[in-house]
Formats: sequence, C-alpha cells, structure tokens
Amino acid sequence: MANPLTRGVQIILLVAMVLFGAFFIYKGFHAILRQQQTMSFKPTTGIMVSSSIGQNSTGRNAAGQPAGPEQVAYYPIVVFSYSVDGQRYTGRHYNEADMYGLSQNDVESIVNQYPAGKVCTIYYNPANPADSILQRDLGAAPYIFILVGILIIVAGLFIFSRTTGVRFKNQGR
Repeated sequence: MANPLTRGVQIILLVAMVLFGAFFIYKGFHAILRQQQTMSFKPTTGIMVSSSIGQNSTGRNAAGQPAGPEQVAYYPIVVFSYSVDGQRYTGRHYNEADMYGLSQNDVESIVNQYPAGKVCTIYYNPANPADSILQRDLGAAPYIFILVGILIIVAGLFIFSRTTGVRFKNQGR
C-alpha cells in the first residue's frame, strides 16, 4: 500500500495531467469552432502592410538565462489593410491557428507568400468588419492539439493506475 503522501502526489499529478490535456483539447476545439465561424466571412481585397517571422523560445528561466533545452516555436506576424463600406481596417491574423508554433520553413513560406505591398484576398466578419483573417484553412494543427490532449489524459490515467494499483474497468461487466 502506498504511503499517504505518495498517494497525494499521485493524485495531484493525475489532476494536473487531466487539466493539461483538457486545455489542449479545448484549444483544438476552440480553433475548429472559430474556423467554422470564419466560413461565413466575406471576401474583400486588401493589401499586405508587412509580414515577418516571430518566435517564442522555451527553456529559459524568468531572468532569461538557460534553464533546460531551448526549443523555438515560430509564427507568422502579418499586418494587412482593407476597406469595408468605405471604412478602413487593419488585420493581424493569418488564420485561426496562427497561435500554434510552426517550423521555421513553414513560416518563411507564409511570409514569402505575403510580402508587403501584395494585393490579396482578406476575409472579414460581416457583423463586425474589424474581425478578419488572411486564410480560412487551419490545416491539421487543431486536430493534433486534440489528439495530444487525449494522449496526455490517457497517459495520466495509465501512470496513476500503474503507480497506485487502482484499475479502471468497465462497471457494466
């Protein structure tokens, strides 16, 4: 039988993994739902103001000093201008998945596809024209987030089961 402190730590670990997995699942479904909303957005012509590569680094402490293996996630920074009914707007969203880290090559491809000055199609929300995106396609990112979330939860349950001896079984049998 596990000592109470160990059981408490195991439960905290399980809860943390379930919450972490649920967060991934939420982010994936949120992006999918938002993409469905953007399918009703109307197209208009706009012009690229700028596009560049942004990056987030992990593996550093609060002081910015190395605290583990550094990993870099890249994302496109896009700024475009468009007009709806004579009103000028500025948009900054590539698509609903632009919050996810991409490879540097993927982001370079996006930035090269949308150089400053390029005339392109912008999609805007007819109920709120300031709400706009450059691309409606999300790719696989939200589905990967959902899958990762499910795997984290299953791993948490598996680890909890193996370390505590608690078995999750079908109660209907």
